[in-house]
Amino acid sequence: MGEGEARECVCFDCDHRHKTFRVFVDCSPNPWSTEPDAEGVYTRMTAVTYVLIWKSMALDLGTIEADNVDEWVLRLRLHGAFHGDDHGGDLITTDDDGNRTARPVTREEIEAHIGLTTNVATVKRPKWLTSMSQSHDRRRAWEGRAA
Repeated sequence: MGEGEARECVCFDCDHRHKTFRVFVDCSPNPWSTEPDAEGVYTRMTAVTYVLIWKSMALDLGTIEADNVDEWVLRLRLHGAFHGDDHGGDLITTDDDGNRTARPVTREEIEAHIGLTTNVATVKRPKWLTSMSQSHDRRRAWEGRAA
């Protein structure tokens, strides 16, 4: 299914099962349209795009470029490790039987988003690692008090 092609919604929200969505990587200004277009089709970004936009804040990476894909992959994996990625990943997929499974964003999916920009300021790796380490320490201290 290519960008801009209309298709049935596959999200887990049953309110949307009867609607048809046109999936775009970039559908600014409203990625989750609430009104259909003249053809009765709703515009919606892909789940991968949505996850990458929100992850850009946690990873302190404002853009996806050909020369920083490795950094995206590394930070996604480290972020999961620091924060106990016990659910298997950031994307939830649903099979035909309705079973949901979590999976990580793949390198290929990141590469498909080269050119994506957000308003997040990019932070160099050493500063980001320090921030993740401090966040992890604070979380462990808080969990220790809660026990």
